[in-house]
Amino acid sequence: MFKKTWRISYNGIDIKVDNAWSIFGGTKETVFINGERVYLYQGQFFSFKKLLTFKNPFNARAIFGTAHDFYVNGTKITIKLGNNAQGTGVACQIFINDEFYYGDDKVLFADS
Repeated sequence: MFKKTWRISYNGIDIKVDNAWSIFGGTKETVFINGERVYLYQGQFFSFKKLLTFKNPFNARAIFGTAHDFYVNGTKITIKLGNNAQGTGVACQIFINDEFYYGDDKVLFADS
């Protein structure tokens, strides 16, 4: 399992992001702003049940990255979550008012 936490503050706004991924355990992404959970996603990477019913067993949402916007006191916070540049772990980027502020150099497959 790959799991990482990012914590940062900006002008009194506390941001915490947890990103975890496991091929058998799926993915779990959580974003906290000022101690309040504002985003949670949990999903399986692969479903044997779907495979047995001849449906696509892969969950693209658990494989590819995403971007989420939050607004706090007139400040736009964008969180990008996904795989790291090597594709071997988790990654996160935090943008404040559309400018890179903190996190990894690259998040694979995150929406732009």
